[in-house]
Amino acid sequence: MIINTKEISNIYIYNGGTDLRNHTNGLCKIIKRNFNLDAKDKSLYVFFNTAKTLMKSIYWDGSGFWLISKKMELGFNINYDNERKLATIDEDTFEWLMQGSAEKLEIENLKTQSVNPNVSFAE
Repeated sequence: MIINTKEISNIYIYNGGTDLRNHTNGLCKIIKRNFNLDAKDKSLYVFFNTAKTLMKSIYWDGSGFWLISKKMELGFNINYDNERKLATIDEDTFEWLMQGSAEKLEIENLKTQSVNPNVSFAE
């Protein structure tokens, strides 16, 4: 079985570096504490390490969590600004990221919301 992107309500991408040694429980805590969102809300959440060479995504399908990881040797072509933000991307952009073929993704040009700057992303 693969994830049916048509069932995903939102795809969120975080523009700051995250400690990706976190697995399901750690990422769920980050989603709750920093974004004030519920990891089981049928949204897919995308995180990157500081070097932008590793991406982890987490998604609740109603019966369990999917944890998707991708390592890019040359890194992901994502432009961060200095302010921590959570952006919404569409399913095509997510698929391009998974294929490693996304054009430069300008996070600051996407629909964003600020996140809690006082909480660490290194759970």
